[in-house]
Amino acid sequence: MSATTEAVDKKIAGIMTGLGRNARAAAGELARATPAQKTAALTAAARAIREHQADILTANAKDMAAAKTRGLSGAMLDRLLLDAGRIGAVAQGIEDLALIPL
Repeated sequence: MSATTEAVDKKIAGIMTGLGRNARAAAGELARATPAQKTAALTAAARAIREHQADILTANAKDMAAAKTRGLSGAMLDRLLLDAGRIGAVAQGIEDLALIPL
């Protein structure tokens, strides 16, 4: 493994550790949230995804380039690839969750 690959892997591990910590903290907040707060948060998340679609697609293009460099299979590349339709489906799925009575 090259020094560059090791550095990238270490950076990714640090990011994932931070995400895990944030997820644990958010889980506690979510457990105490009212149904209205949960619905508002889901609706805001869907809106943010739609509003930041261009940024998401730019970041995904970088991820795709890195994945191709690392030799990921075609099936894995397909799972990683985002387009406007997939991003819209994610936002719609979140909005659908917001409609479920709590």
